[in-house]
Amino acid sequence: MAETTRLSDLMTSLDEKHKGNEVSLNDVLETFHSRSFGPLLVIPPLIALALPIFGLPTVCGVVTALVAIQQVMGRNNPWLPKRLRHLSIDGQRFHRTVEKVNPWVKRLERLFRPRLDFMNNDATHRVIALFIVLISLSIPFVEPIPMAPALPSAMLLLIALGMLMRDGLAMLIGLVVAITGLAALFLWL
Repeated sequence: MAETTRLSDLMTSLDEKHKGNEVSLNDVLETFHSRSFGPLLVIPPLIALALPIFGLPTVCGVVTALVAIQQVMGRNNPWLPKRLRHLSIDGQRFHRTVEKVNPWVKRLERLFRPRLDFMNNDATHRVIALFIVLISLSIPFVEPIPMAPALPSAMLLLIALGMLMRDGLAMLIGLVVAITGLAALFLWL
């Protein structure tokens, strides 16, 4: 797949390739190829924001940090245990999910689009992944403060969506807001 392939096109391609057959996490990672860290970096902060149950943001932060550490170390694709890679979803269920999610993804594609190309290379992504690790590992320290994990989780989501959709501006905004917000919070404490 070309680097400029849109997320909605990748999802549609994956759906068509596995028509009626199960779709595993490994299939998703192979389809996203050079952007395979993206889905794994988007899901944990999304869960932390959607389910603000005490302890869950910390778990999601640690999972995000473990994925991002692999990118910092220069891996091209994330390592996952074989059992996780082979987790799959029924082909029909995946097809229905793609049909429901694609309109939302297309809306996101209007907001997140390839810009600031200098931010979209391996070296820059490794530096951003280092900041992702630091932001993710800050979540356990702020979790005792009500609603405080929402800031780093939201910024991690923004940065991860920027990486997934090759939007350097979104990554930059997410980094600046997260670092500024966390610095202010830690100075306040």
